[in-house]
Amino acid sequence: MKKSDRIILFIFTILLIFFLGKILLPFSNYMFDFHDESQPTRVYEFVQNIKNMHIPPRLAPDYSFKLGLPVFNFYAPFSYWITSIINLIGFDIADSLKLSFLLAFVIAFSGFFKFLRLFFTLSASLVGAALYVSSPWIAVETFIRGDLGEVWFIALFPWALTLLYKNSVSNSRVVFISTALITSFVLTSHNILSLIGSILLFIFILFFKNRFKNLAAFFLAFLISAYFLIPAFFELGLVRAQEIASGINFNDHFVCWKQLWSSPWDYGFSLPGCNDGLSFMLGKMQIIFGAAGLLAFIGSYFYKKITKLKIGLYIFIITIVSIFFTTYTSAPVWRILKPSLLQFPWRLLAFGLFGLSFFAGYCFSLLKENKLNKILLILLTLFILFFNSKFFTKFQFTKNVFYQRVLAPVYLYQRVAYKVSEYLPKTVNYSEWLKLEVKAAKGPNIDKTIGDNFVIYPLDKKPFKVLSNQEFYKEVQTKSQKFLINVHYFPFWKILINNQKYNVVKTDSLGRPIIEANSNNLNIKIFYAQTRIELIGNIITILGLASLVIIYFWRRGPTNSVASKVTINSD
Repeated sequence: MKKSDRIILFIFTILLIFFLGKILLPFSNYMFDFHDESQPTRVYEFVQNIKNMHIPPRLAPDYSFKLGLPVFNFYAPFSYWITSIINLIGFDIADSLKLSFLLAFVIAFSGFFKFLRLFFTLSASLVGAALYVSSPWIAVETFIRGDLGEVWFIALFPWALTLLYKNSVSNSRVVFISTALITSFVLTSHNILSLIGSILLFIFILFFKNRFKNLAAFFLAFLISAYFLIPAFFELGLVRAQEIASGINFNDHFVCWKQLWSSPWDYGFSLPGCNDGLSFMLGKMQIIFGAAGLLAFIGSYFYKKITKLKIGLYIFIITIVSIFFTTYTSAPVWRILKPSLLQFPWRLLAFGLFGLSFFAGYCFSLLKENKLNKILLILLTLFILFFNSKFFTKFQFTKNVFYQRVLAPVYLYQRVAYKVSEYLPKTVNYSEWLKLEVKAAKGPNIDKTIGDNFVIYPLDKKPFKVLSNQEFYKEVQTKSQKFLINVHYFPFWKILINNQKYNVVKTDSLGRPIIEANSNNLNIKIFYAQTRIELIGNIITILGLASLVIIYFWRRGPTNSVASKVTINSD
């Protein structure tokens, strides 16, 4: 990157933080709430895994009355790696969440700027990047929905495209390694968007002649992501994710065309029809400038007879298709395809925003690169950040109130699991489990067999002594010959009775192992240990990372620099 680009990017990153990220700075005793109330507890549970050296984290041990849910085995973990590291540095959970969102804003802005800079002028790239990161949809994702994973996907996707492009025209091993790493981050940032994004990245690779290097980087990205992808795929049938996802009717969550232009700014939810409590605005300037760029691109394609427009055509298709599939107009196609795992068609707005911002940059790149136009576009960038800053705010309350709502023990142990019921093991009777939510709302006496120090519950009323009751390791001595073990059984729970492995063959309605023993003097150890599939995923990830180290040090030779700028008409 040129020195002038770095200076401009640095200055506007500071301005971005000032206009869009003021309430995300960790210098106040206030915090805002959002739809996904489970985010603070997820960070807390992720950190507990790291502190106990259970890496990668897979279990939320305190969820569901301390019976535990395998949340991180199935929910894309990248955003929690970032947020948990911030927490471990010393920031509290509220500030860690704020800083994670703010960091995603900065990475989205810089990544999109660098992507546009491959094709357009500096000032046009600046405008496009500002439109991308300041969209009301980004504000909705952050301050209303609180979807950390989706925001991080939006931040990382332009970086992956940028590095894939650079890797195709450079012999730099650093670029190759960076491409593999960043692509792996994209693959583990959000379950649904990462799946779609991986397909789009693969198609992007096919546009370039030097495909082998990018396919190799793409393959290594999958290897590095294997610690999550392999268990998430092969063990998905052990939880209720598909059942819960299929229960959401996508017909209720389409967007009306007018809502893309103007939606009432509210803090409600997605509802059937055009009167949602959730805003779906992409932004007026995003639509105006993006549409102008789209028209200019069509004109260039048909009237100037320019044929080498591969990248532009690729993003044109993404833009039109993704926006179309968010709207009610696409409902007949959805009913044929029935993509139940996508759940909410409006998730695709992330790709629509990407495309509109790209073509806004294209629109302004058509202007002559003279001093006056540079000044005007820089002023326009400032105006965009200022104008859209009104969306990047939220009513706040003290952190104490925030923690009482979403991190108090009663919430962590009893309530939050019902916000993420898709991670409930199938060993649990879903309807019986839901009854506990009702009981929990009425008072503390939820179930006599579940208690703070009830590692086991003797069904024959015999005495027991708890020797250890930690999140990942429990030990009990008992004279009972028939008892319940208080965990939702999942294959990563291991049970030793008198130091002999016990294979679970019977569970109760809450998925708790029912033990029937012959002896009346037992030592029971219950501990967390990753399954064979999970260990295979870990080993593949280690091999992928080791491959990058070998590539970096193996016979390093001279590197070729990337062309600092190409045009959209390039192959």
